[in-house]
Amino acid sequence: MAGFPGLEAAYAWLDSHINYERNLGQVQYGDRTFEVDAFARRLEDIGSPHRGLRTVHIAGTRGKGSSALSLEALLEAAGLRTAVYTSPHLNEYRERIRIGGRPIDGDRFCELLGRIADAMPADANATGHGFKTVFETLTACFFLAAKEAGVDIAIVETGLGGRLDATNVLEPGPVLLTRIGLEHTRLLGGTLEAIAGEKAAILKPGGWAVMGSQEDSGAAEAVFRLRAEAVGAPLAPAAGVCPITRIYAHPGGLDLDFSFEGRPLQIRTPLLGPFQSENIQNALAVLACLRARGGASGLTPGAIAGALGRLELPGRMQRIAGEPEWILDGGHCPTAAAAIARAMEAHFGSEPAIALVGMMDDKDHDAFFRALARWRGWRAIVCYKPPSPRALPAEELAKKALQFFGQVNSYDDLDQAIQKTVRLAEKRIRVVACGTLYGIGPIQARVRGQHGRVETATAPQAEPGSDR
Repeated sequence: MAGFPGLEAAYAWLDSHINYERNLGQVQYGDRTFEVDAFARRLEDIGSPHRGLRTVHIAGTRGKGSSALSLEALLEAAGLRTAVYTSPHLNEYRERIRIGGRPIDGDRFCELLGRIADAMPADANATGHGFKTVFETLTACFFLAAKEAGVDIAIVETGLGGRLDATNVLEPGPVLLTRIGLEHTRLLGGTLEAIAGEKAAILKPGGWAVMGSQEDSGAAEAVFRLRAEAVGAPLAPAAGVCPITRIYAHPGGLDLDFSFEGRPLQIRTPLLGPFQSENIQNALAVLACLRARGGASGLTPGAIAGALGRLELPGRMQRIAGEPEWILDGGHCPTAAAAIARAMEAHFGSEPAIALVGMMDDKDHDAFFRALARWRGWRAIVCYKPPSPRALPAEELAKKALQFFGQVNSYDDLDQAIQKTVRLAEKRIRVVACGTLYGIGPIQARVRGQHGRVETATAPQAEPGSDR
């Protein structure tokens, strides 16, 4: 075939593959499930497009997507053509693949998937010779798209972990290791050291790494340093390469001061959350290391400030103006909940807000709500059931929330949950939707800023992603 006739057909074919993201709680983690070597062999059927790609490979628990999109903005401002691969998505699969600073064109996406389908043996499903999962297939599609677009650099975010992730077929190159937290502990291990070990495996001999700030225990940092020493790869802490000298949070966003290449750099961004300073720092540190090695030259401080000042991060403390104002954040782990609480305190002080929360059943719900409750401004919590087979029923989630909050409502139906939230907000109390990325796309599609109008017409629904 020349390609699928449209996105509906392309997505239907994608959905015929195994999707571990839908039932991650039942997945057995190991090299018999996540076959990186077999995936590399399957890539040979489409010309091994990952070979020769110049990449920045990103792994971590927190900040992968924000760091990736910050780095994309910087490299595009430097005149480099980029490709970016992130997961999950808010509304549709092709959002995961970005070429030249925007999602891949729908027709091009359909063409590439059609070529991948044609390259697979007729008995691929029975013999296991084709790409077996949705994530493998999308990863292969990204490699093809990036290679054929002739990009200067591809920014590639891991899906789950790192060691057994499909993206770990990449050749040695720059690596960014972001903050590690306790997440997917059944699969990756129950300690920071174990999780960091899985993530650190993307660092290979011949590569080099930038390490984002880590928890004060030093557990993850020690693992990263041991891995770097073992493979002979230089490792630079982002905080050492590009120190943050000032963070000022206000209702309009963040004013940030850095020392970049030994000179002061001021960034004013509409992004919410002091934690975003860490993600911007990660991107600036990678940029500085690339420049020190002869890449991304010619970028002035004004161009850097302009690129980051225009940065938009969908689903990451994303603001939608209106009455009420909405803030959408896909954070789902206790670390993310604590970051949301700190952001609300830093930007809005004691101004009240309502939280609309949905979560997957395999998350640490108690710890999430305990961390969220560190900010005392929550007027009410409204729990809903996200559109995923892994979603926790709203009533069960509400029981968890009641341990920490006085007013809690629950609705399995998302539209009812939104309507209740809007009534409680009375056009003046800010609403924060959080707990999972699975629900952010549908909420975003329903919420329109003009006078807090909520639209319940059918909209593209977020395909469950890896929720990380």
